[in-house]
Order: sequence, then C-alpha cells, then structure tokens
Amino acid sequence: MIPKIWEEKQDHIQKLFRQHHDKKSPEPEDNTQVFVDSQRSNWNVTDRFQALIEESETVYEIISPEGIITFISDAATKVVHYQPDKLIGEKIFKFYQDEDLTKLKGMISYVLANPGAKTQNILTYKKKTGERVHLEVNMQNLISHPAIEGIILSFTNATTRVKAEKKLNYTITHDELTGLPNRLHFKTLLAEQYALSQKNGISLAVLMLDFERIKYISDALGTQFGDQMIMKIMIRLKAFLKKNQIIGRYSENQFGIIARNLASREAYATMAREITALFLQPFKAANYEFEIAMSMGISLYTEDAKGKDPDDLADESGEFLIKQANIALLWAKKEGPNKFKFYCTDFSIQNYKQFELRSDFIKAIYQSQFEIFYQPIVTLKETKILVAEALIRWNHPVWGLVSPDEFIYLSEETGSIIEMEKWMLNEVCQSCNKTLNEGFPKQNVMVNFSSIQFYEKSFALTIKEILTKFSLDPKFLIVKVTEDLLLDDSENIRNNLKELRSMGIKIALNDPNFSFIGLQNFNIDILILDGSFLNNVLTVTASASIVQSIIELTRQLNIKLVAVGIDNWEQKAFLEKLNCYAGQGDFYSKPLPKDESKTILKTGISDPEPLLPQNTYAPLVNERDELTKILFEIQTIVKRNTIFEDSSFTFDSPSVYFKGLANQ
Repeated sequence: MIPKIWEEKQDHIQKLFRQHHDKKSPEPEDNTQVFVDSQRSNWNVTDRFQALIEESETVYEIISPEGIITFISDAATKVVHYQPDKLIGEKIFKFYQDEDLTKLKGMISYVLANPGAKTQNILTYKKKTGERVHLEVNMQNLISHPAIEGIILSFTNATTRVKAEKKLNYTITHDELTGLPNRLHFKTLLAEQYALSQKNGISLAVLMLDFERIKYISDALGTQFGDQMIMKIMIRLKAFLKKNQIIGRYSENQFGIIARNLASREAYATMAREITALFLQPFKAANYEFEIAMSMGISLYTEDAKGKDPDDLADESGEFLIKQANIALLWAKKEGPNKFKFYCTDFSIQNYKQFELRSDFIKAIYQSQFEIFYQPIVTLKETKILVAEALIRWNHPVWGLVSPDEFIYLSEETGSIIEMEKWMLNEVCQSCNKTLNEGFPKQNVMVNFSSIQFYEKSFALTIKEILTKFSLDPKFLIVKVTEDLLLDDSENIRNNLKELRSMGIKIALNDPNFSFIGLQNFNIDILILDGSFLNNVLTVTASASIVQSIIELTRQLNIKLVAVGIDNWEQKAFLEKLNCYAGQGDFYSKPLPKDESKTILKTGISDPEPLLPQNTYAPLVNERDELTKILFEIQTIVKRNTIFEDSSFTFDSPSVYFKGLANQ
C-alpha cells in the first residue's frame, strides 16, 4: 500500500520536475531568482515528504516478487530494531516463522495474482533483539507503478492492541476463577474436536461431571470456601487428564471433559472409574473437611454412530453430545453419589421429563409455579386439628402437579432450595395473616427447612424479619428439621436453633431412624414418628415393641409425639391404645390446596368418615384390643429373653436405630 502522503505529493512533485525540464534555459541575468525559487519549492516538498516518512511510526517497505527487500524506511529502526541498510537485499521470509510465515507467503501470492488489490493481516515479527512483535501489515502489488516497481508493504506495531484483544478474548472465553474454558468456549472446542473425529474416523466422548454441596458450602461458610472447593476439584482433574484431553467449567458446579481416540467403550469406562476414584477422598479447607459427591454422564460418538438420532447427526457442532451426556448424568444421580452412566437410546419419556424439570426449575420460583398445600395434624382421640403442615407442590405448565420427590433434589443440586423455602415461608405467613383477618381461628403451622439453611448465620434473623413483615406471633410457627442437623456440632446451627426457640418457635425433629443423640443435645418440642414404623405393628412384634418404647420415651422426656403415615383405622386404633397424642395421614386428610384446606381448618376438626357402620366395626375394634394385649405380652418376653440375653445382639453406637430392628 502506497503511503497516503506519498500518493498526495507524488503528482505535485512530478509536476514541478516537468515544469522545470520543459522551460527553456532562462537568461541568468533576468531569470535567476525565478529558477532559485522553483528549486527551493521543489526541495521543500521533497524534504517535507522525506521527514514525514522518517518520523512516522509506520514502516514502509518495498519487496520484489521473490521477497527481496529493495527499500525500507528509517522507521524500521524504531519498530523492528533493524537499521534499514542492513535489511536491503535480505529476503523478507527470514523474519517470520511457522504460521506467520505461511500467512506472509499467502499474502504475497494473493497480491501477485491480483494486481492492484490490497490485503491485510496481523503477523508476528522477530525483532533483532529476539523479541517478537505483532505487526499489522498492509500489502499491495504496485510492480507496474514506475515509482515503485515492486510489492509495497506498510506496517505498524500492533502489539499493545493485539495483547488487549487477546486479553479481552480470554476473558470472554474462559472462567474467571479457574482459567478453564467456559461454556461458550467449551462448545467451540467441542465443535473443532467433533469435526476432526468425523474427518479422521476416531471416537469422541463428552463427560459431564456434576459436584454437589458446593453451593451449600458457599452459602454456609462463605464464597471463599466454595471457590477453594472448585479450585481443588479443578486441580485434581487437570492432574489426571492427558494433554490431548480438554476440560472446561460448564456451569457453577459442573465440569465438562472432551476425550478422544480411546480404544473402546470399556477404555472410556475405565477413565470414568478413575475420575470417580479421584473424589472418594474428602477435601480439606481451613479447619473443615468436606465430602463432595460427584455424578457423571457420558456420551460417546463413534464412526458408525449407529442408533443415533438423525437430527443429532445433522448437528455439525457436536453439541448434541453435551445434551446426551447431561441426560445420562440425570440417570447417574438417581443411582446415588459417585456414579457414572453412559447415554443410550433406551432412555424413556420419564428421563426427558427430568431433563425438562431441571431446565425449568430455576424459573419456577419467579413464575409463581409453586403452590402450598396443607395437611392437618390432629389429636388421635378428639380429631382436633393441632397443626397444619405446609407442603410445597410444583404446578408445572406442561407436566402438571409434580411430586416433591421429583424436584426437591433438584432444588438441592441447583442450590435453589434456600430461595424456594424462603418463598414458601413468605407464602405461609401471608396466607396466615389473611385467614386471621377473615376471622379464622389461630392456627399453628409446621414448615420444613433443609439443613443447609441453619449453616447461614442470618437464618433465624431472616425468619424473624418475615414474621414481622406480616405482623405474626412467632409462636404459631413450628420448624421441622432432620436429625443430621442436630448431630452437626456447628456453632451457626446451635445459635440459630437457640434464637428460634427464644422467639417462641417450636422445633420438630423429623427422623425416620430416631436416635437418642439428637434428643440429648438439643431441646426438641416435637418428635415425628415415621410411617414406616406403623406398617407392620399388628403383624411384627418388634414393630409394636419399638413404637410402644418410643411413645413411652417421649412421654418421659415431655416431648410431643406425632405419628405420621396413618393410613387406616387399625393403625389409628393401635396408636390410640398406647395413648399416642397426635397423628397425621391420609386417613384423616390428604394434603389439600390452600383454598380447599380452609374448610376443615375453619372447623378445627378432621374427623374421617367410617368406612363401615359403627355396629359393624365396633366388634372389630374390641377384637383388635385383645390382639394388642397379646402382642404386648409377646414382645415383652422377646425383649427380655432375646434381645438382652442373647450375646449375638450388640450395639456399637450409643444411637439405637429402631427402624432397622422393626424390619427384623
């Protein structure tokens, strides 16, 4: 490319020379001054032009079609640290290497084939000092131009700009914390590897790894601990993977791996097993030790790709492999922690449903798709409603009412359970406030809270703020927790429980295993007896004995007992005979939507209709009473002569888990 100033002054300079040569030789005595003025004007323009070229930050260079440098401006000294006279006669190719040399030759070939056309590129130039500098090179074929007679190049130092662009591009394509390719760049890298796999006929696999509890750690202990866990995970993975295997951070708790050209499916399975083994050992951070459960889904592409969806095969980006790996990941999660699963075409519609639910779960809170149902807890003798337990349901726009079993684990995995439960408490309080204003009697409400909530220092304060917002007495609220929370000796947990009790909020322990440890360490107001204990109370002596023991124990400890899962009249009568105070189950009422539950809450009674006339089932109750007495006598003998005298029965823990005994 001809320098702009060169183009602007070229015609003027040539015009002056033509005027000078066309003039007749002037008479010295008459025209000397005119000649001197013309000459001065001519030299002034030339000098200015030369000065501008020398002082410019742009280097101008002319090369022959063979690449020999025939001219280079003085700016070369500043830009590439070479004296111009040292470069004349050298071949330009010696100053470029590898990819840059290829690009330079391509530029020369292009302009030779297209006279007058211009081309531009960024090339890396090796300076005299050995340092490499990025040059923005413009090139044009002006061999036919009489003033040039060669290929003209102009180039400037673009190192600062190129580095800034690379830094910006790195920021856009890489995860800030780990420095790994992010979701966007991971997909780009996958497209490249997928194209190579198709071209060369080699296998390719995408492994999607999901790590649980990272969000919980961040919320409970601070983001620095969560970040430490992510970094430790990344370090373990990078140390394991080979150079030709790509790892990216696909989302907050999810990593993606691209592996290729392993010998067989079993080889990929071996790789998956070895990755799984990396995370069997806990992580340590400060004074804490964490076990991070991992699940993995794998999608495998082979040359024949038999059985694959035609739409997937039409996807040239290979992104369908990520989708398939994520579906396989869902199946792996169902089998428990530290499992992996290969994608296969046999996955059912239920799997697709889980995939859809996972995708839609986050927005469900903000689109008001959740609803609150209520199920009463009643006194067994009077069937008077003591408490209404609030239960969350997801009314999905496509799948309808979704069972908590299908989405609670999603809320835990995504870390959205805190937001969901906060929304739930707001809804419960708003509803209670409304019913009180409508003249309903005061009603105690039980709300489930996940253990992770109690790791937050401000959990109790958050509850207090919500109650204050709706002007509600805290004494109406019962917080339902699981025993694993009480077994954790965390200061935050102790402080939150203490603060809740100081406000008058009652604590209910929901523990299907039932251990003495929780009752020893914390003041519990209510104990929930799981319905699994009631399944065999009239046929298995151990079950009857254990239920009786639990009822007696809670009475001695002055703890209210609520037996849940009461499904029939016999279970209800059995518990009533043992003077169990309260119960809950479909026998009294199934969980009802908010509006439907108002009917029974307003009456304060949930009395089930008898399935048979009173004179029909009354004898059956008397017969049951006699059977119960016999069972108690049998279980007393069994307890005295078997459990405590037979040396084959031992317990290696102060916690006695009754559920296991009930099934023996």
